[in-house]
Amino acid sequence: MVLCKLIKPSSYENIMESLESLAVSKIVLGVKAHQEATVFSGQQQQLEQAQQVYLNTLAVYAVDLHLRSLGIQTDWPSSDSYQAVAQTLMNVADLTLPGLGALECRPVLFDSEIMYVPPEVWGDRIGYIAVQLNEDLSEATLLGFMETVDVETVPLRNLQSLDTFLEHLEAWENSAQNVPQFQTGKKPVSAGRLSTQSDSIAHLSRWLDRTVEAGWQIIEGLLDDWHTDTLEPAMAFRQVVPPSNLSVPEVIQCGKLLTLDDEPDFNQVRLLVGLRSQTSEGYEIRVKISPTQDPYLIPGLKLLLLDDVKEPVFQTQTRSKNDFLQFTFNGSSGDRFSVKIIYQDVSIEEQFMI
Repeated sequence: MVLCKLIKPSSYENIMESLESLAVSKIVLGVKAHQEATVFSGQQQQLEQAQQVYLNTLAVYAVDLHLRSLGIQTDWPSSDSYQAVAQTLMNVADLTLPGLGALECRPVLFDSEIMYVPPEVWGDRIGYIAVQLNEDLSEATLLGFMETVDVETVPLRNLQSLDTFLEHLEAWENSAQNVPQFQTGKKPVSAGRLSTQSDSIAHLSRWLDRTVEAGWQIIEGLLDDWHTDTLEPAMAFRQVVPPSNLSVPEVIQCGKLLTLDDEPDFNQVRLLVGLRSQTSEGYEIRVKISPTQDPYLIPGLKLLLLDDVKEPVFQTQTRSKNDFLQFTFNGSSGDRFSVKIIYQDVSIEEQFMI
């Protein structure tokens, strides 16, 4: 099964020459690897999503096999990339390393010059490994890694070596044993504070008619990047052609202030939820939280996506310096979901219907 075939750019050889100085590892993708990819991709209804899941699975398989051969413990079944629901909602290729966190394994096509990293996996990762797949998907090459990512396209020439990655893992393991408390001038959250849940349900499809619920405010001009995505086409798998008869705005974003304490001047965050029409029934949803005053969010702040029965399908968490947390997913009219923000013993949940 050949998922895609591209023409090599003339600069491809130069890119590969620049990678020769890195310690790369090659993994044979045999029958078992493609059986795993076939099973996971077969759970997707959309062809483009199935193609992306197939490539993501091969990338995770290769990294998992390589790390286990080095004696590094992994737990793929507990990763989002092993869960059908998470694969449907997001472009995710994570591999859990027990006691350390999630390692993102991004597939790179055989003649690509960049590693594509979707915004939903920018946070809550201990690193990002670029996994290049050859033309017939029979071999994977681990090219290198990045410790942190905050852009969608990372040039392969910017990758660090796999040896450096192993040093990074050791340092991360040591820091996980003794994480210092973050010092901040903010007032600590009150002990014993109960969780809160919004009684109202925000109807996102009505937002396109500029009808929003109390507490929400339409935010203008912050979703222009949705119109000007410069993703690598073969890896994005989400070319959108809106219906010509669409009479409502294609994109809208609304914001709401949430307070993680009894006093609004302390521990306040801004919740942004954006909606983009894809088809008459399908939408792309983007959820983002950001600070209101300080440059960074509080370390340890969690952002969760819950399904219609309140089961978590995705979670991300701030570390030392995150100026926002964000994820995107696709949904259809009538779908229900919730967004939960957790900090220490405080939990705030907002409910939505598309």
